[in-house]
Amino acid sequence: MYLDTGNRATPNPVPSERTRILFVAARPALIAPVRRAVKADGTASFRLCAEAGDAAAAAVRCGADAILLDPALSGRATRQLVETLRADPATRGIAVVVLGDRSGQRTQGVVQRAGADGATASPGRPGLLDAIRDFVRTRRSACAA
Repeated sequence: MYLDTGNRATPNPVPSERTRILFVAARPALIAPVRRAVKADGTASFRLCAEAGDAAAAAVRCGADAILLDPALSGRATRQLVETLRADPATRGIAVVVLGDRSGQRTQGVVQRAGADGATASPGRPGLLDAIRDFVRTRRSACAA
């Protein structure tokens, strides 16, 4: 289920503009900390998607620069999402980032198995949005080459 009514269908052309993040959350408890981090940063916007199966279409609708994934999503759902995004030229440039967990071990396993761009710090730690922006720049560079 896509929870936003945004209708932007083009990727953000200028990285210095607000970074548009689509968060695919399997655990409602993670929504508030991510939303707080985005609000405190002031240079990003946040949309929520409750189902991994809807994320590719939702990312196109809101013009997402990055999709932030809850590490609790099933590995299969995460892999399918990454494969769908990479197969479509319209979404190939969207960075896919797994939200870090406290230990980092589970997160790195999800990243490696799914082929995501990388992982961030957990939502309560500093640097969440800086890491997401770094992954966005790296993904755009790779797609432009």
